[in-house]
Amino acid sequence: MIFADSVEDKNMVPDKQSSTVFLADDSLSLQNIPTDKTVVYFAPGVHNIGRFKIPLRISQVYISGGSFIRGYLYADRKNGKPLTINGRGILSQNSFPFHYPDANPTNSNSSAWYKAIELTGGSGHLIEGITLIDGTAFYIYLGANNSTISNINVNGFKFNNDALTLIGNYINVKNCFFRDNDDAIVLYTSNLKVDNCIFWQLNNSIIQLGWRPHSMANNVVSNCDVIHAEWTSGLQENSGFITAMNALKGQEQQGAVIQNFTISNIYFDTPVTKFLDIRGDRKWGRQDKNSYTATDKPWIYKNFNFKNIYFHSNSNNDSNLIQIAGFNQDNPITNFNFSNIFIDGKKMSDDDSFKNMTNGKKNVLNLKLLTN
Repeated sequence: MIFADSVEDKNMVPDKQSSTVFLADDSLSLQNIPTDKTVVYFAPGVHNIGRFKIPLRISQVYISGGSFIRGYLYADRKNGKPLTINGRGILSQNSFPFHYPDANPTNSNSSAWYKAIELTGGSGHLIEGITLIDGTAFYIYLGANNSTISNINVNGFKFNNDALTLIGNYINVKNCFFRDNDDAIVLYTSNLKVDNCIFWQLNNSIIQLGWRPHSMANNVVSNCDVIHAEWTSGLQENSGFITAMNALKGQEQQGAVIQNFTISNIYFDTPVTKFLDIRGDRKWGRQDKNSYTATDKPWIYKNFNFKNIYFHSNSNNDSNLIQIAGFNQDNPITNFNFSNIFIDGKKMSDDDSFKNMTNGKKNVLNLKLLTN
């Protein structure tokens, strides 16, 4: 991959000579940051930092162009100031084993894994400009409000290399490149904006709406390009542009309502085996996959609007591009609207050509192709 980075905002580049700037080197130096320093600066060169727990008084970690950092960044900001992590350098975990530090690499408990960047609590955070490679698990785990991820490059080739896991409200993701071998963006957030991003998808879904029951609303995904995808079959359980896996139904006291989504101006430069897969009756991950009990709480999906979607056809497609179903007759999917849908440059009309894109599942109300 060759990336042409945007020019840095000079106001975002700290002065190395400032009395508040600490020039970092390795994990040992990071254990002894003077109390009067508020900025950590990684100059060009290789830095082995282990897992750097960023102190509350630090407001910025700057990774300069030419710097190559081996390690992890962790910050708990529940009682601290906003944090900026930015620069044009590289953050890598190429010297750590898969799912580090979990001693059992096959363990599926993600809480036991270090994430490349884990930032929780507070608000007003910014992650900008850096490149992330060689992840041992998830890349960025952001559990905060009113925060921005901008102009980052993610290259992940291992399973569980999810690019972003977002928990919070009012998060902006913009001008990013994601190449990953798991879900690109996992959502547990409302009032999210994903704009002007490029996806090179290896496996799994680009936008993942639901591994855990979680209500979400008012999310927007727009102006995005899928330049390559390695989905081989529409029958694959977790694949496509937008998917909801509903893995832990019944383990929450309340059901989840996922509503008011807008997806627009999405361009595929690659054949697509599946675009949308939201099935509230999915039984993935359950020991008893044949029935639900009275205690199972529904996932409810409603008010999704899709506009200006441009597909390349796939002559080998073995399933429908759109697969949707409600939880049951009492909890259907409602108000899914599609307008300006194109396949190989041809606009779809409200006839059998659109119906053939869907699988005609039960428990769906108001699935419409608007032909305005």
